[in-house]
Amino acid sequence: MKKSISLNVYKNIVIAIAIMIYFIGINSMYYKLEKNSLLSILKVLSIVILFAGIIILEIAYRKDNGKLGINSLEVIFLAGHTLSIAHIVELHKFGFANYILVSSYIFSIYYLFKAVFIYTKERKDYLNSLSDIKEIVANEPVKKEATKKGEKI
Repeated sequence: MKKSISLNVYKNIVIAIAIMIYFIGINSMYYKLEKNSLLSILKVLSIVILFAGIIILEIAYRKDNGKLGINSLEVIFLAGHTLSIAHIVELHKFGFANYILVSSYIFSIYYLFKAVFIYTKERKDYLNSLSDIKEIVANEPVKKEATKKGEKI
């Protein structure tokens, strides 16, 4: 059980690091490429990420795996965010580098909170499984039949 707890936590931390690297790559492309080519690359990246999310969603559906389904929705959300980067930067007049930096922080903080949540939930479940008090103490009330006392004919 302890290995599965740490494995799930480490997976989310690795995903947070991968997303940070992804946004660092987008930020470095911003400084090295011109605007039109950057927009084209962002569109292609969003389409590739969207297809990956849909494939993961299909796999989750076939395996009836809820955790994988949630991960696929997160990937699809990342694809939508990637597609909307250029539009939001233009619409709200944000600095591109600052927007990417804030986006990477938000995604990473989400995955770190998710890792902490998973750790505490699975740790609580693990500690509850060690206790056998619930099996020993049964809360089933004993029903007694009602009888009339002192009734003589």
